[in-house]
Amino acid sequence: MTAAPAGQHETVLTPDAERALEILREADGPITYEELSAGGVRWPGDAVYELQLCGHPVDQSHGTLRLGRIMAPGFAQAATG
Repeated sequence: MTAAPAGQHETVLTPDAERALEILREADGPITYEELSAGGVRWPGDAVYELQLCGHPVDQSHGTLRLGRIMAPGFAQAATG
């Protein structure tokens, strides 16, 4: 089980999402989907989507990813119901 973002309930993530979250937290800067895959994430797109649905702010820009401070428009509303 991972620690949920502030104001969110704890959730159980799939192993792919857990690994993606580890990689994103350890990254010095933006990373690519290919780097997630090379790091052991079998389905990087699904893992990132799952993280976003669970309230983890993953910023996506020009094919790169990083953990951010805010959620994309629409995700915050979907996450809170």
